[in-house]
Amino acid sequence: MRTLIALVLSTGLAAIAQPVINGMSNAVSLQQTYAPGSLAVIFGKNLMGSLGTNTTVMVGSNAAYVSATGSNSNQLAIQIPTNAPVGEPLNVVVTVAGQASNPFAITLAPYAPAMYTANQMGTGVGQFFDTTAKANPITTANPAKPGNTYTIYATGLGPTNPPVLTGTMPPQPVPLTPLPALTIGTESATVDYAALAAGYVGLYQINFTLPSDASGCATNVVLTVGSGVSAISSPPVTLPIAITSPVVCAVENSATASVRDAVHPAAPNSFISVYAVGLNVPDSTGSLFPATSYQGLEVDFNGVALPLYNVLPSVNLINTTLPSNAPTSGSGAITIKNLTGASQNYFIALAPADVGVFPFGGPGAPNQGVVLLANTYWFAMPASLAPTYKLPTPCGGLSVATPCGQPVHPNDEIVVYFTGGGLATPNGNPNGSPLPAGSVAPVDGSVIYDTVTTPSIVIGGISATPLFSGIAPGTAAEYQINVNVPAGVQPGNQVPLMITFGSSTTTVTFAVSSS
Repeated sequence: MRTLIALVLSTGLAAIAQPVINGMSNAVSLQQTYAPGSLAVIFGKNLMGSLGTNTTVMVGSNAAYVSATGSNSNQLAIQIPTNAPVGEPLNVVVTVAGQASNPFAITLAPYAPAMYTANQMGTGVGQFFDTTAKANPITTANPAKPGNTYTIYATGLGPTNPPVLTGTMPPQPVPLTPLPALTIGTESATVDYAALAAGYVGLYQINFTLPSDASGCATNVVLTVGSGVSAISSPPVTLPIAITSPVVCAVENSATASVRDAVHPAAPNSFISVYAVGLNVPDSTGSLFPATSYQGLEVDFNGVALPLYNVLPSVNLINTTLPSNAPTSGSGAITIKNLTGASQNYFIALAPADVGVFPFGGPGAPNQGVVLLANTYWFAMPASLAPTYKLPTPCGGLSVATPCGQPVHPNDEIVVYFTGGGLATPNGNPNGSPLPAGSVAPVDGSVIYDTVTTPSIVIGGISATPLFSGIAPGTAAEYQINVNVPAGVQPGNQVPLMITFGSSTTTVTFAVSSS
């Protein structure tokens, strides 16, 4: 952590090549953000001479401080001058034994807050320490405990009072006033202490108390300096937080990633993604369906265990489905239980439908839906998108069972896969029995579960009549719609497809070609 600051000298016995600046970054966040007094790294060539050669760095008309630590001929660690002006273009110039580099333009902000991270890459877990123990780094194996006090180090937090000159290692901590703000997720943490650290150049120490009710759901820590429109925030870093029992953080429609809560309803027999911490089990492999328990963990809806698909604590995720006979109004409670205890009740509103087409995604077509040419494994996507998913294109000459990607054509029958279509029964009888929980619709189609509600479909602005709407054979909560692409649809790589069930609507795109 200690930054040793020294001028690099050169003997001048050998010819010195002209220094070249290729780039520059904040030394802590690795972003292109700088402020007076912050630490930075210059990248290039011939930035330092042999022993005894003077190396200087000017930022505008003010001299920066050059650090021997972290410096070599291709990289130079500096402190931005504390008296450099903000808000105007400044040229950075490195001079080695009288040879000046090309100018490199930067603009300083009043602050450039950045917190140190464990991997020193500006991202991931922050370099937090137990303040009481004066050591004991916080890791995923040694998480922070709510109510305790912790320390993190940063740069770019602005001037102190009294001011500290460029390159100075203060013998005693110099307090920072006013104190910066620190948030963990959406919750404010109490900053107990902030100062320029003694014996370091440009390094600040911040002590803060982790809120006693920190749940572990929101672990992104952000440091903010200034107030109002002048406030500037650091890039987020992660603080692992100890959790003794499961905590439900969010519930989403698995297709749309829309949060389902007390205001935004979910539907019976729909795929949901439950985000939670404190699961205390290893990641599952493959599908768990129709099991309702995994190593002592279960997800309950109103006290009834749900069938599990995946339990992935590494990403705080459980994939499951709501019961097919769940109410279509009011609310229900999601609860997670494991061997250490039970979570809180997370309440979600309920509605007849919560339609969401499964997305394919990808560069150039971020809202590409899972849409296939009927009776094939050929995805209706732009040909340019197919290589992203290692799919061959075009599909001509391939077996209909071979996955590939290319646009479909007007009048082609397509199949759209989605979830949240609501009540589905044999022949769509409103009084019929829905598919029992933990079972799948017969793969041979001996019983067809049609949606009771007929969806409205609009393709490229033209209404289309579904040929089929119901649960896909061989699945439990995956629905499909079969429909013909209207003859008048304008070809394109992102033709909009809108599906509406009652008051629930979703829109994705797919590719249509005229040839």
